Amino acid sequence: MSQEEESISLTNVIEEISKISQQHFDHLPVSKDVPRLARKFSFLDNNLKEVNFTIDKSKDKLNVVLFELLQKLCKELNSQPITNFTQDIFDLEVNTNIPASCDKFFLTYFGKNHPVIKFLKFCNQSPVIGVLYHVRECLTNHGIEFKDCRGMWFIDFYISKDNSPCIIQRRMEQVFSHSSDKTTLICKYKFEWELIIYFDSLQINKIINVELRLKNLDYNDYKECTDKEREDSERIFKKAFANVSKSQLNIVINGD
Repeated sequence: MSQEEESISLTNVIEEISKISQQHFDHLPVSKDVPRLARKFSFLDNNLKEVNFTIDKSKDKLNVVLFELLQKLCKELNSQPITNFTQDIFDLEVNTNIPASCDKFFLTYFGKNHPVIKFLKFCNQSPVIGVLYHVRECLTNHGIEFKDCRGMWFIDFYISKDNSPCIIQRRMEQVFSHSSDKTTLICKYKFEWELIIYFDSLQINKIINVELRLKNLDYNDYKECTDKEREDSERIFKKAFANVSKSQLNIVINGD
């Protein structure tokens, strides 16, 4: 198998990202999902350390987390809403259990072409599904099976050194084998990957680069993974995730 064949493809991922770029925010599943995703968001500083945007996103009321998330995105993208809003106004107009109220709020206070709205479009899960297809396709060729770790999908925002905003979608997966009687899945180790989408500017007008990275291989506390399996998997993952990127892209992001 050649180096190219051993590496993960981004074909489906780029296709999904291109589709998202052409769709209106309120036509995407993520427009209904933003409240649920709010607690999964993190903001990273220049050293890629997490910066809190609310007091405690795991315990604060969801409306507070969502309000603070929108305020922080406005600040990071240096772009105010069409009409300013307070927490009281937000609470009055948004019921997180009624997706239509969120759609109406976004359109009223931001509009379809606002940088925050264009950024949120790329929290859609379809690129993640594209990544999973290609990762599974590649690793299956090496006899590696995996499944998701429940609840271990996250979204990060940061500004790169060249002042390009980025969105990172991260997921953790668990590699397993079957017990001898085929009735039980045995976790061998875990791995975490991240899909990074680079935008051209704070206006979020174009996507210029897409990159897939292996963030971590975790063998701790998994006694079922032998030294030989660890050595082989490290080699396979290193090749699979080597230089998986598409640069010099010019994917225009439509708002209207």
